[in-house]
Amino acid sequence: MALLEDSAAELYEKLVKRCENNQVKLILLEILYETKKHGELLRYIYKMGDGGKTIPSYGKCEEEMGSLFKNSLELITRLRKRVERGAEPIKSIIMDSISFEKGFAEEYSSGIYAKISSLVETAPTIKEVLNHIAEDEERHVKMLQLASKLLSGSGQ
Repeated sequence: MALLEDSAAELYEKLVKRCENNQVKLILLEILYETKKHGELLRYIYKMGDGGKTIPSYGKCEEEMGSLFKNSLELITRLRKRVERGAEPIKSIIMDSISFEKGFAEEYSSGIYAKISSLVETAPTIKEVLNHIAEDEERHVKMLQLASKLLSGSGQ
């Protein structure tokens, strides 16, 4: 999940650079900083459970997490390319970003526990941290919806 958060952070960095609406830029900056924080926390959690080893490769993540990882990464990559092209309003990209944020929230609140259940049993703080990340992801969805409303009619 850390690799997905890193990829999402790259997307938000590009959206921030393209955004001209200061209110929306503020929303995107908050999501960007929280996304970076999530990546760092997840890397630390992984190291706790893996004896301090480095985080797994993309191939290993796809093997362990299946289609969620692959599909989310592909969606984030497509969105990032759309931002880079600059040919469409960022509002449509923000609207499409809501779907992967919803997926992140669902994975943190349910799916990831099954994969690290033994680690959660020995370190209950991990479950608490993952719950906070899930809450952040749910809030990101609401913030992106607000950003979309703020951009309505602006042409951006």
